[in-house]
Amino acid sequence: MDKWMNTSTNKRFEINEFDLYRWHIRQRNNEPNYGLCRIMIHSFIQQVIRQNPAYYLTYVCYRPDHSTHLISYPYYTKYALRGDSTRFKHIDLNVPPLLAGRGSSQIQGSLSFDPEDSENSTIVLPGLHDPTTLSTWHTDLKNRLPPKHSKKLPTSPRLSMDESWYWWTSGDINKHGTDWTTQPCPPGTVRLTQPHLPHGSTPHCTKTRRTVLPWFVGIRADHETLDVRESGTCSSVAAAHRDLSLCARGPSGLANTLAKIPFPFPLASKLSSLSAVSDALVGARRWTEPAVKLELAMLFSEDVRVRDKVLRELEPCVYKGPRSFFENLGKEPPLPDFDPADVLEGGDDGEDEEGERPIVEEGVVKEIGAKVDPMLGSDEVDRARLPEVNRMNSDEEQEDEHNPSAKRQKLNAD
Repeated sequence: MDKWMNTSTNKRFEINEFDLYRWHIRQRNNEPNYGLCRIMIHSFIQQVIRQNPAYYLTYVCYRPDHSTHLISYPYYTKYALRGDSTRFKHIDLNVPPLLAGRGSSQIQGSLSFDPEDSENSTIVLPGLHDPTTLSTWHTDLKNRLPPKHSKKLPTSPRLSMDESWYWWTSGDINKHGTDWTTQPCPPGTVRLTQPHLPHGSTPHCTKTRRTVLPWFVGIRADHETLDVRESGTCSSVAAAHRDLSLCARGPSGLANTLAKIPFPFPLASKLSSLSAVSDALVGARRWTEPAVKLELAMLFSEDVRVRDKVLRELEPCVYKGPRSFFENLGKEPPLPDFDPADVLEGGDDGEDEEGERPIVEEGVVKEIGAKVDPMLGSDEVDRARLPEVNRMNSDEEQEDEHNPSAKRQKLNAD
């Protein structure tokens, strides 16, 4: 991801888009945002990362079940500035159901956009991803928790931790040989952890820190149920991508309350059709479709050259090119390659001076289509984009061959 993020075009886009959403965010009930940009859910940069096949392959490799049928969960971003309070600690899933298999293959991760350090980073408790270690710690925790907290442990979808002494003690440090550790990441670095691992953030932000959390969750064999049943369905997540909205519940099954907004962000635009696999990652296609299966077969090919070639071809480059706004900041808009009047002359109805619709040569349309449609190959043009008039003429000619009387009437009329 580092190579893709560090191009000059993408860097400008990332900064501008993060700032755009930050400009519009507000406090909810005068509560601090804790460095979270909860209205930034379907930005272009998030959509590109969610649909990135290389990022997807990383998740498949690190999931314990190596499931290839995943869908990205719409989630907000972190945009913390100097002075923001960013403290939190939790385990994504409640421990007893997790140890029983609930969501145990789910992976949580983030992509960093700024150079992090020991005062501005994620923190984790290394070693507690081991089920035996986690179970021992959880049993000890229940024995020392105050009654008001111990009652919440069996039912809470996510185990939230605070700075109280009983969550992690000096005895735990000595017993398990581990303690909270910072995990600073350079720009373009992906951090991945299992849901078993307690994690959080350094308490106070001392410089700008931006991260994106493109959750990929597994889809079960029925093509509807997700890793965590309470988090929703594949259809509901796909609808959120389609409508540029937020899911009712988060990946852990916890209800979305702080990030709940009643309408899509007005400037959000949907990015689609980057590839068949990219569409499947946002629920626009099923993983069982032939086009998706074909791309999967190439992505997981044993021939490294085949896989690398596919990754290069599928790598999203939606911000690059001579017509990109972000490549032309401060410049005049580029001129089009052709004058539409040269193709379709006349008024708004597309008619020429004699009232007849002009016939556009197929070669001209092919040339224009190859220039304006980034999804077309250099030597191919989607036949569906040819003018209706050509297809209509072809249909009429075939009809005339089977109906001589109609052909004579047309000639007489001419």
